[in-house]
Amino acid sequence: MASEHYLKILKEAGVHDVRYLSSQHSKDSLMFASIISTKEIKEPFGGRSDFMLSFYISDPSIFPGSVNTCIFSNKREPLELIKNADIIVIENFHLKTFNDQPQFSINRFSRFATYKSKSLTCTFNKSYDAGPFDEKILKALDAFDIEQKQARGHKVAVPTPRSILETAQIEDDKSKFFDYVGQVIDLTFENERVTITLTDYTLNPKPITHTVDESIVRKDYMIMCTVWDSLVDQCANLAPGDYVYLKNCVKKNSHPLEFSIRNKEDRGKMIIKKIEVNDPRLITLIQRKTKYSVTKEKKRKRDQSFPPLSTGIHIFYLVSNIE
Repeated sequence: MASEHYLKILKEAGVHDVRYLSSQHSKDSLMFASIISTKEIKEPFGGRSDFMLSFYISDPSIFPGSVNTCIFSNKREPLELIKNADIIVIENFHLKTFNDQPQFSINRFSRFATYKSKSLTCTFNKSYDAGPFDEKILKALDAFDIEQKQARGHKVAVPTPRSILETAQIEDDKSKFFDYVGQVIDLTFENERVTITLTDYTLNPKPITHTVDESIVRKDYMIMCTVWDSLVDQCANLAPGDYVYLKNCVKKNSHPLEFSIRNKEDRGKMIIKKIEVNDPRLITLIQRKTKYSVTKEKKRKRDQSFPPLSTGIHIFYLVSNIE
């Protein structure tokens, strides 16, 4: 997959991905990212002497999620060029927190360059010196973007206030809150809580240990989410097989690895949302599900081709080989 190829190239180049940089980074960090969407440019106002642009960026490490980025400039032109670009490379940026979520900040001391998709033409460069791996990284990121656009016919990442974590990423991620996209395997309603068994077809590093129905997926691909309080009502119309987008998730310090959702303050907010199979947030999950199903079917056919020997035949086979 193009996403795996891109992340492998980043690792070879010693460059961190957006997921890592949105949780920790040094002042001189370098970041490559796709520009997902941009807001309108804000004119200088009040005590602010610079133009300001807020936009969302993403890469395969957080896809289909994104991180808000804010840039200030004493000229309008660079911001216009960002609005029309597809990829941005940023050096010497800052990581801030805005509304309890990570936000990248680019100021007049930052260095950056913007590029158009396919041709990878540089549309603007502010003091950025390309490194030896830049061309290779840009091509791999563009290939990922093109692959996802072809799958849906448009830009498929979506602006999200926080990271969408996969099951395999939850254990090591340092975020206080995260969002999750998965398929419902089972639901258990108990008084003021609901336990949802989910999968996104990535491995749980601390999997379920008790006996569960594994007809859809093995239990090491499952994770359990406990929903509390008023949010229980939002689970009423869910059923096994549904796809869901869960917000405000909190990791439990437990074995097996689980997470929970509480929402006592904002009772009117939709935190648990059923989504359709064509939702862009499901693209990579569906790809993994298809791969899992193909592998499972191959194993089933292989097992049918070589049925287990009966006890008598098995003993005869062993004795014959000993003689």
